[in-house]
Amino acid sequence: AGDRPIEPADVDLLVAPAREASIFSAVDAIVERRPGIAMRSLYRLLDGGASVPYILVMLARQFRMLLLARHLRGKGVDDAEIGSRIGLRAGFALRKTLEQTGRFTPDYLARAHRDLLDAELETRSGDLDERLVLEMLVARLAGLPERVTQTADRILEELLAEAPGGAGASGAIEGAAVNRLFRR
Repeated sequence: AGDRPIEPADVDLLVAPAREASIFSAVDAIVERRPGIAMRSLYRLLDGGASVPYILVMLARQFRMLLLARHLRGKGVDDAEIGSRIGLRAGFALRKTLEQTGRFTPDYLARAHRDLLDAELETRSGDLDERLVLEMLVARLAGLPERVTQTADRILEELLAEAPGGAGASGAIEGAAVNRLFRR
């Protein structure tokens, strides 16, 4: 800042790139199916002020690129053309995305894309807390065992059914369910 006092705009210049790097680290952990790192990264992002819609958009973007890259590779399209078509010009990002495509079947990528759409619709409906929707989505996408995510769904449904006031009083219950499952 030189000889002048540091202002909020100065801090924003430094914090924005760090937050951007964090979202890419979180997305990588999710895509690489490392649930512990993915959940910790998610909580760091949320605690740092990242919004649920922003995280959903970034996840959807990455899974869409993986789905398209996988499809184009299957058609024999060369890597440079794939990069051009999915909008990745940087060599590192393109190489990483192409490497990640080999880890997934087309069915898994299509299912992940549907899960992202469902999560987007659930956050917009307001029936469930958007943070909980995101946590459950990340748990599924990051490869938390299905029995754990099914148990989480069941616990949440039971707690909501028992809650006075029904789904409208669900915020505290959702938080308690997530704490019991993910923050031990």
